[in-house]
Amino acid sequence: MAMLNANEVNFEDIRIILCVQGYSINSKYVVREIGFWSREKSGVIPFTSKISFNKLSNEEKMSVNYLVNVHHGIPLNKQVNYGLMNQEAAATIKTLYHSFKNEKNDRERNYIGICDDMNIYHLLNIAGLGYLVVNLKNLYEKPENSIPSNNDILKMKEFGQCCLKPCELHENLPNEKIPFCARAKAIILADWCKNMNNLYYKMK
Repeated sequence: MAMLNANEVNFEDIRIILCVQGYSINSKYVVREIGFWSREKSGVIPFTSKISFNKLSNEEKMSVNYLVNVHHGIPLNKQVNYGLMNQEAAATIKTLYHSFKNEKNDRERNYIGICDDMNIYHLLNIAGLGYLVVNLKNLYEKPENSIPSNNDILKMKEFGQCCLKPCELHENLPNEKIPFCARAKAIILADWCKNMNNLYYKMK
């Protein structure tokens, strides 16, 4: 299922932005958190994992260790009170989508923004929402307007501060960099889109 042509929509048509963190294990993606942004609320939904690290293949152990130590800092065995199970991920996404319908009744917003993330896209397809997905990277075409990469986000002075602090699921990284939280990334992507949208309308 293909994503929507971003040229056919505007940021004002986006209802919710979704990001995800986890690991690929046994050819499946294990969700640890789903971060979301909407115009009135942002947050993160934590997921639990009961997978034993010792039962992973050497390749999977290397992949998990890299993500834990260099990227998101969510240990495989770290649990969170009332965390959801992975089989509930698609239903969680569907619930989030319907929870933010017509905020303030000011505009009909139907679309879901992601950024080149096939893991969340796969979950959206399972939830039956894949046809509503817009790749935010393609909303604005000029190269100088490219959406922030992970490296760009790490360099932002506000990253890790205030509302962009990682949630309690993350642990400090050995390299002393701030771990990527799905909620923080969703907020940053939304802020970028809002700024680009404002520039677009000023130029018209």
